[in-house]
Amino acid sequence: MERLPYQGWQDCYQIESGDCRMIATADVGPRVVHLSKGNGINLLKLFEAQVGKTGGDQWRVYGGHRVWYAPEDLVDSYIPDNLPVRAEVISPKEVVFKVCLKPEVEKTLIMRVANKGTGFELVNQVRNLGGEVLRTASWGITSLAPGGVGFMPLSKASTPEETLCASGRLNTWDYTDFSDPAYVWQSGWVELHQVRAHSKQKLGTFLPKPWLAYRLENNLVIKTFDFLSDSISAADFPDQGSNVEVYFDPFLLELEGLSPWTDLEPGESVSHIERLHILSIDPVWSNEKVIELVKDSITSVS
Repeated sequence: MERLPYQGWQDCYQIESGDCRMIATADVGPRVVHLSKGNGINLLKLFEAQVGKTGGDQWRVYGGHRVWYAPEDLVDSYIPDNLPVRAEVISPKEVVFKVCLKPEVEKTLIMRVANKGTGFELVNQVRNLGGEVLRTASWGITSLAPGGVGFMPLSKASTPEETLCASGRLNTWDYTDFSDPAYVWQSGWVELHQVRAHSKQKLGTFLPKPWLAYRLENNLVIKTFDFLSDSISAADFPDQGSNVEVYFDPFLLELEGLSPWTDLEPGESVSHIERLHILSIDPVWSNEKVIELVKDSITSVS
């Protein structure tokens, strides 16, 4: 673990996994602000006009990875997080960041090296500090740099008997427009070509074994999730039963994961783990080959 300045933010923390590195800042947010393999590009989207800024009473998206919590709300979700947060170095492989943007809710982001494979884990946690029951879900949002293709798998029946019934779902938002040229539908997944997007778009779904991915130049980012229970169903999750979501627009693409709805008693918390792995790929590879690489990678680290 190295403590260092980054892009104008002075209090930042870097951890490494193999030849991959991840940097988070405690000056605001918290935000994970850098993810790369070797000496490659930053795979996270940062908004240039906001990089390095602190203070002020206007909410800034900044970019990178942030902890969110459901349901999204025009007031509570966009409380400015422009002040320093508490950071605690647990080990050379793990740093914990905490912040209370409103007295009743504490958000925690744990950044650490993954136990398996070459990659990182992000623990997204929400704690109820109020005196009443809080119904919420933890939510992790990873904003990725423009220019690539996102992948969301489509649920398929697991047995021949199930093929006679609906086997999956797609949840949409008011601004979702399937006529947008960014969408390319395949047999087992949907491709989201960020550079083709004419406007903002979003999709959500429920996956029993969830993953999302994003290819950019010679990099492949694979995001997997741990929801701690095999007995959960779509009915347990926010946004019409979505445990994974993808948002994209002409500026970025976001890979998102949510925990199940949880009724938090005072002092209780809810969290989920998101794992990020970066693989090198040949830019000329087909998306079909990339999907096979995703499946092989998930199998090897599970």
